[in-house]
Amino acid sequence: MKIHTSSFGQLEGKEVIKFTLDNHAGVKVEVITYGGIITTFEVLDHQGKAKNIVLGFESLQQYQEDSSFVGAIIGRCSNRIAHGRFRLNDQSYQLPVNLPPHHLHGGVGGFAKRLWEPETVMQEGQECLKLKYLSPDGEEGYPGNLKAEVTYHLSPHGELAIRYR
Repeated sequence: MKIHTSSFGQLEGKEVIKFTLDNHAGVKVEVITYGGIITTFEVLDHQGKAKNIVLGFESLQQYQEDSSFVGAIIGRCSNRIAHGRFRLNDQSYQLPVNLPPHHLHGGVGGFAKRLWEPETVMQEGQECLKLKYLSPDGEEGYPGNLKAEVTYHLSPHGELAIRYR
């Protein structure tokens, strides 16, 4: 498997990079550093033709305007937090309400709207894509710093493994 890179646009003066993971057997996955979004996942159909099996958009601007989290990394929380409130260690926290009256998938500026730091790493003898992000204390109302890593591994057999840490 080989990983190729190309530009997917600019965000606040920083380049958004598109990584293409290709197993050379007809399976291809494209991931951008904005939100860790899987923009393309091509597999061969029963006639041997490549078909994209994920929903997505053509431009970075469309992903920025999207409120449905298409293909993105979700965080710090996946799903809803009722009324955007929770208690931890006897302290109450109020999070942004982005799906009134609740907080959904990490909020307005959650992981899906962040620029992740890329790194290529070797796993099981193959090149993989690792994205890293540090969510600082107070971001989207959450307490404490949180280091997040997501690794994308495409096997020679076309299996996509996504590991969160």
